[in-house]
Amino acid sequence: MKSTENVLEKSTGVIPLPSKRPPGWLKYEDAVIFVILDDKGVPRIRTGHICSWPGSHGAGFEIDNISKTIVWCNQVLNDLSDNADDAHEKSFSIKNPCLLKLDEIKPLRDARKATEWFKGVYPRNIAHKIAKLLSRPYFGLHDEAKEKAAVAKKFSRRSDLNLRWWQKHGRPHPVFGKVGRLATAT
Repeated sequence: MKSTENVLEKSTGVIPLPSKRPPGWLKYEDAVIFVILDDKGVPRIRTGHICSWPGSHGAGFEIDNISKTIVWCNQVLNDLSDNADDAHEKSFSIKNPCLLKLDEIKPLRDARKATEWFKGVYPRNIAHKIAKLLSRPYFGLHDEAKEKAAVAKKFSRRSDLNLRWWQKHGRPHPVFGKVGRLATAT
């Protein structure tokens, strides 16, 4: 009887399973991607590079790129952070299947292999969405930007309609506080 680890390792190609990643698998400035779930539970791909080296990132962090590493993300991860490091950096265990080097992406474009790879981390439907994102140009980042732009446009339109209603009914301007039918900002 074959063990499931051997079957998985063979089925995902020549890349080792996350739990079998050898020391030295990851180095400073290696290009990587990682998977996150947004606030609605939709998987998103983020790009970046390893910004840590053994002993980096001050005392108290056991960063060695063998058990733990830090990724500098090209996209902002936290809009409310105090500084750029906090806004762009994310810590990972080297064994985390959500952290991928670029040479690990191609086999995971197959939904079955992605399901096996993310088993225990994400359910099958999320793994299938991740496989689809890995197959898209720029990992779906352009589609995500279009979605955000559509939401911003909708918000802007609704704000304009609300402002016109305030002005039409002679109410004080919600920001500037002027009263009258033709309340305008000065």
